[in-house]
Amino acid sequence: MSFDTDKYIGIVHRTNGDTFKECDCVGLARLFYRENGWPETFWDDGEPITHENFNTGATWKRLLRYLNGHMEKTKDINSLRYGACVVFVVNGDMHLGVYVGKGMVLAMAVPVKEGKSTSTLYHKRVWALAFKRGYNRC
Repeated sequence: MSFDTDKYIGIVHRTNGDTFKECDCVGLARLFYRENGWPETFWDDGEPITHENFNTGATWKRLLRYLNGHMEKTKDINSLRYGACVVFVVNGDMHLGVYVGKGMVLAMAVPVKEGKSTSTLYHKRVWALAFKRGYNRC
């Protein structure tokens, strides 16, 4: 798979966004999946996510429940495949990124600031320190 870096870099953070204009970390992963022709519904319970509840434990439990039920979980960084969802924690906040190969993860820049942070690529030497688990597409 080839990855068009320029296409995904610099997207402004906006809670519940999932477009090339603005998105949040989950929206960025959904956008990436949609652009690759893969299923991109990371919530299967139909409940909306709001700005107020986005970074709550309940929202992350919903996301992790979906990932655990639909993808192959791994704690081995070296087993991540192109398109794997990567969960990492920075300063106590959970973040979601997408593994794009060659040790790189596409994610929103942290710390996340609504309307100011933008999407970026992190090299393995940076994101590996905060890595919690990955989810390979089945």
